[in-house]
Amino acid sequence: MTFPSFPFPGYVLSLICPNASQAWCEIIRVSQLLASPVLYRDLNSSITNWSISENAENKYSLYVGLVLAISSSIFIGSSFILKKKGLLQLANKGVTRAGQGGYSYLKEWLWWAGLLSMGAGEAANFAAYAFAPATLVTPLGALSVLIRYVSNKELGF
Repeated sequence: MTFPSFPFPGYVLSLICPNASQAWCEIIRVSQLLASPVLYRDLNSSITNWSISENAENKYSLYVGLVLAISSSIFIGSSFILKKKGLLQLANKGVTRAGQGGYSYLKEWLWWAGLLSMGAGEAANFAAYAFAPATLVTPLGALSVLIRYVSNKELGF
């Protein structure tokens, strides 16, 4: 996004606040524009015209964070089910349990699928905090408990 009339170093800007206060700012250095909102002045206009410019990507960041948080809950909730099914398959085969010193679960593909699902869910949860506020992401993390509960009931665990 470019701002053709963005002031250059040495310009002095006059800021007029709603309560009739006025402030003067001198631009010393112009660097890369940061995340919006960005304020700029139309220098071609005779009236001081301040506008708020918003990046198109920021409009969707909340939705991206929401999708990441929900997918995180789905991945984490299903990971418990996958790992449990893998361990139950091993128990049915009669192999030594992990609590008794056995490592046969490391050869079970369902257990690995559950572990990878847990990792994907945690990565999605971490990324969700970059796009959405914590007040939205944190409660959605509780969905993984509900998903695990409903899945356990339906699968008869």
